[in-house]
Amino acid sequence: MHHCNLPHLPRDFDPHGKRLDMPARPRVCSKRTTEDLHEINIGGWQPRGLLKDGAQHALCWSRREQAVARLDTCVRGDWILLVYRRFTRTQIPLVYHERILLGRTPCNIGGERLWLTCPSDACQRLVKSLFISREGFRCRHCLDLTYPSQREHWADRQFRKADAIRRKLGWELGFIHGLGPKPRNMHHQTYARLVRSHNRLVNTGARFYLQKFKCPLPPSENSYGRVTTRKS
Repeated sequence: MHHCNLPHLPRDFDPHGKRLDMPARPRVCSKRTTEDLHEINIGGWQPRGLLKDGAQHALCWSRREQAVARLDTCVRGDWILLVYRRFTRTQIPLVYHERILLGRTPCNIGGERLWLTCPSDACQRLVKSLFISREGFRCRHCLDLTYPSQREHWADRQFRKADAIRRKLGWELGFIHGLGPKPRNMHHQTYARLVRSHNRLVNTGARFYLQKFKCPLPPSENSYGRVTTRKS
């Protein structure tokens, strides 16, 4: 079979017309995340009595020790009044206010759990969080928001999972600080299992960046740290 040079092909093809193995281009996500907007999360409000009839509450958002927004809430029966003020450079705040219906669902062990009902006529979902946008108060689904973890690199996700284990063990966050002591009253086998999971996550994420920057790789997957169990 005769092959000829094809100069009109793009640079990601060889002279025979075969596509070269090109590195995958990072996907650029244009969606907003839940951290891009101010969030009203009522998780933990019910045990504190902030959703009882007549309860009033205030939230403030600040940037560089300067208030940028404030939310005042007032509960009246099955409704909660939300008044949101965003302070601008013109000293004239942008005000959004709306009455939100409180949804109720029974709990398995008795009692009931309270939710916020999305005020959008096309939604009406029972949610724990509402976000403030130009449309007013809306849930994550109406605004098509994503979680920040959905946009992070898989290697960074390994370090985030490792930090979750470090937080559970009471260690300082960041694998650069090394391994810490076993928490009091934790079984030795549980401690060893968590440390092995931590080391596996750290090695997986670290090996990616070592390969990316062409650094020497560790000799084995268990090179980050070792843990031994004490037999009782």
